[in-house]
Amino acid sequence: MRIDQIRLALQEEIPFEIATAAGDKFRVEDRENLAIREQSGAVSLITEDGLVHVIPLLIMTSLTYLRKNPSKRRKR
Repeated sequence: MRIDQIRLALQEEIPFEIATAAGDKFRVEDRENLAIREQSGAVSLITEDGLVHVIPLLIMTSLTYLRKNPSKRRKR
C-alpha cells in the first residue's frame, strides 16, 4: 500500500476499509480518525470502540471504498 493512495481516499471524503495480510479490516469513516506517519511507514487509526491501532504500510493489502452511511452525513 502506498501513502498517496490513503491520502487520496481521505481527500475524497468517501468511507473506506483497509485490509491487512493478517485478515484484519479497519473501517475509516472520518479522516480525523486516521493519522499518517510517513517516517515510520505506518498509519494510526482510532476505531469506533476507541482503540488505537498502528498499522504498518507493509502489511496493508487493499483499500476498498465503501458507501457513505446516511446517518453519519454532516448537516448543512
